[in-house]
Amino acid sequence: MLYGSSNIEICLQECRLNIIDEIYLAKLIPKSKLKILDLSTRIIEEDNEFESLNLTLNYIFCAEKHAYKICRQLAKYAYGKGYDGIIYPSYFSQVKPESIPNIALFNSPIKDGKLKVSAINRILLNQIDYKFSFGPIFQ
Repeated sequence: MLYGSSNIEICLQECRLNIIDEIYLAKLIPKSKLKILDLSTRIIEEDNEFESLNLTLNYIFCAEKHAYKICRQLAKYAYGKGYDGIIYPSYFSQVKPESIPNIALFNSPIKDGKLKVSAINRILLNQIDYKFSFGPIFQ
């Protein structure tokens, strides 16, 4: 599985880096059209909130402990149907002003010739800046 995102901060956060890690960023370009299941696209729907596919997908990807297992099952299904990967909303989009999609491509897409490496750069962490607020403690 190859993970990617168009947002570098999200990539760094989701990789759970340490300050001493050597970090490399690659720009990848598809060699041909890929068959991708996009689970991040908002669907125009006329149903109420109890029948909303948008709300269902949103809850799946924000399901804390359960999201990883659910996402794996969706990925297995997509792989079985011949997809090259899935696009899904980043868990950390909840703390960003915009929704940020991630991509997971199955198998080894570079080795398999589906992607070519356009550039590789090293990332040096200079500063990390969190914006936060305090909230009540419930006991």
